[in-house]
Amino acid sequence: MFNPKLKKRRDPAFYRGLFEASPEALFAAEQDGTIIEANHAASMLFACERTCLLDANIRDFYTSLNDYKRFREAIEREECVHDFATAFRTHTGHRFEGLITASVRQATDSTCIGYQGVIRKISTRHHLERHVQKLRTLAAKLLIDIEQERVSLGADLHDSIGQILVLSKVKVDLLRHADIAKRKAVLNILERNLDEMDHLIRSLTFDTSSPVLYSMGFVPGLQALSDYLHAQHRLTVRVEAEDTWDIHNHDIRGLVYRSVRELLMNVVRHADTDQATVSLRRDTAQLQVVVEDAGTGFDVEPLNRMDPTRHFGLFSIRERLLHIGGYLTIESAPGTGTHCLITLPSSLAEAEES
Repeated sequence: MFNPKLKKRRDPAFYRGLFEASPEALFAAEQDGTIIEANHAASMLFACERTCLLDANIRDFYTSLNDYKRFREAIEREECVHDFATAFRTHTGHRFEGLITASVRQATDSTCIGYQGVIRKISTRHHLERHVQKLRTLAAKLLIDIEQERVSLGADLHDSIGQILVLSKVKVDLLRHADIAKRKAVLNILERNLDEMDHLIRSLTFDTSSPVLYSMGFVPGLQALSDYLHAQHRLTVRVEAEDTWDIHNHDIRGLVYRSVRELLMNVVRHADTDQATVSLRRDTAQLQVVVEDAGTGFDVEPLNRMDPTRHFGLFSIRERLLHIGGYLTIESAPGTGTHCLITLPSSLAEAEES
């Protein structure tokens, strides 16, 4: 028997009514990001008329082009993205935190022709709770890392320099009572002990900070680090620097230096290569540090999800750089090497020079 209610539900006008009446910001976009459908809630969310929203590109509403690229990669790979966190800007320039849940749109032959979904604005309370939890996790991990560094430094001092000093003291006592024939042999041992202690102290110094960094500048400090990594880990680091590149504030210089050192140590530990390059660039708006290698690479998705339980070193570098107005972007995939870009405001150099 014919059911008029069933016909009404199949009427496109019925679904159009649901689409328009939804309190959620709904949208549909072409594969290149061009918005082809958006309801009234989406127009209100982005503070622009429907006619302005349609035919605009959704990437223009992202505050970070890198986030847009990650979203595209995720939805093309998984065909569905749930609660992808990012920051948007409205048509009037207001910034807000949002979550996207979307799926691909397919043609009759199952090829991808775009995507569709919903964008939700994160409430201030929700946003703060996420950041508080992230900061708690970061603070706890930092405390653990600091304690581990203290234990490691104490063990190094005791097992290396401490032991050498004890043995040297014994040799000094022998020297007091040795005849002339034996004194030369004892002195040779003491000389070797002093050379070994000098080597260990230099190693510990570079593990904690670089005297060259603070006395001569960022580029000489980086070149000294390059020499150290080659001597200790057989990693050859090519440093390419523009003459005007430097950071004059000692605290910020040390923070950026430690970030570069952490990236290079990741090459030593994980990249399975003996070559790396550090490039220092500068323009009117930015200072840039590029650390790259052609090693094994890795999956950056856990890092892009801001998951501090994996790749914590890279996660902590990002957090530290945010405090000085900088940021870290990483491009990598298994088997393709790794490209790390640290971007800093050029005012970090200009403020001290002026």
